[in-house]
Amino acid sequence: MNSPPNKSQSAIAVRPSPLVNALTIALQSDVPVRSLIQLIASYLVRWSGCYVTTIAGQPGVTGSADGPGRRAAFHAPFLLAREFDGGEAADRSFLIADTSNYTFRRVKTERDGGGGEWWVESYTAEASVSAQDPKFDAVQYMVGLRTKHRRECRFFHPTSLCTDPDGSRGSVYLAAFNAVYHCDGESGHVRWVCGLAAGFTNGGITEAAFHGVSCMRTDYTPPPARITTAVATATASKPDPPCDAGDLFPIEERRSLWIADEYNHAIRRIDFSADGRWVSTAAGSGVDNNSDGSGEKAGIAWPLSIVFIPAAPDAPDTADQPLVGRKDRTGRVMFIASNHEIRRFDTASGQVTTLRLYSTCGDVDCRTGWASWTAIECTRDGSTLLASSSTHHAICTIDPLTGEVMRLAGSASKQVSNWDNSGWCDGDGLSTARFYYPRALLLSVDEKRLFVAEIGGHVIRCIDLH
Repeated sequence: MNSPPNKSQSAIAVRPSPLVNALTIALQSDVPVRSLIQLIASYLVRWSGCYVTTIAGQPGVTGSADGPGRRAAFHAPFLLAREFDGGEAADRSFLIADTSNYTFRRVKTERDGGGGEWWVESYTAEASVSAQDPKFDAVQYMVGLRTKHRRECRFFHPTSLCTDPDGSRGSVYLAAFNAVYHCDGESGHVRWVCGLAAGFTNGGITEAAFHGVSCMRTDYTPPPARITTAVATATASKPDPPCDAGDLFPIEERRSLWIADEYNHAIRRIDFSADGRWVSTAAGSGVDNNSDGSGEKAGIAWPLSIVFIPAAPDAPDTADQPLVGRKDRTGRVMFIASNHEIRRFDTASGQVTTLRLYSTCGDVDCRTGWASWTAIECTRDGSTLLASSSTHHAICTIDPLTGEVMRLAGSASKQVSNWDNSGWCDGDGLSTARFYYPRALLLSVDEKRLFVAEIGGHVIRCIDLH
């Protein structure tokens, strides 16, 4: 393993090229001087060094205990998502798919900005030891679940969750292997959306099937014309079945739920409209390969994580919102952690390409077939991707334009294969910190912290980026 750079080296070499790219875009877009100064200042202070701490869970210990963060226990925390996407509570709590405990958990703190002691509690029904637990009713919780309160719901193999577009209400989508549900933040009621038995079928909610929902993201990207026509035709003759309560959860026009369908090697989408819900394949041939191409002709092997770039770095920015938070999100770019590759999916054209990765520091092996990317996040301005590698046991930054990879935290070791002290350690990101199979990432709204779900160590870590 290459020796990690010292602190002074990391302060210089964390992410030079994203700053250059962002400045180039800003100058070409005639951004006001004030916005340009703010951009430079944010980059000068961001990620000059980072520190890793464990905020919840006991390293190497499996369990289901709630309580103070370091006394609580998890069993294979699989994915993270914030409970609220806006407002004061955005960084005070987030949700976890605790896969082998068959439930979703909440990690929260009472302090603004995510400081102070963290607390772990159940979000859905209390953890179950196994699917054979007498309290666990697979039929009840997977077939036709409509209007139970979340505290009554236990899920088989929960794998994913994401914030509803109206995130300030605390509404979220939940996935349990092959099925998708919606939990209303105000009432706490959980309703089935679609999916049931494993399969690879498009169509209305009664026909559609998934096989391993590994990640979900919400978006307002309008569906293609062929999908709009298909929905109108299908629902005219066969409307969606109503919920037990006689009403569907509120649906907004043009809402889409994007899904990384792992075992089907595809990116799927559920489009919500007044006409109903419709599932289609956006990209991926269903074959285990990473070939470039358009839509369903492209190969997307084992997609584990997806993220939208809020504003594509190579696209001109609007005058009223020059660098961040563009309101016009039509035709956005999605990045996919697809097994050993990072893929770029243009949702407007349908084109899927492979981002060619390289490391100038030499401490991240970017050879094709080596780095196994398990999760991907992005900064608010879309200039930097953050990705976790289970091969390197590290967290890296990736330039979405050039493919340059830099280690942010973790050992980047190829030798960590069994749990021991070398597989877990808090401390300075580059010189001391160690991870053991990081599986999920969540960047705080203020971009000062990066939360990491560690599936091998059964803990939740926090990388302080300042």
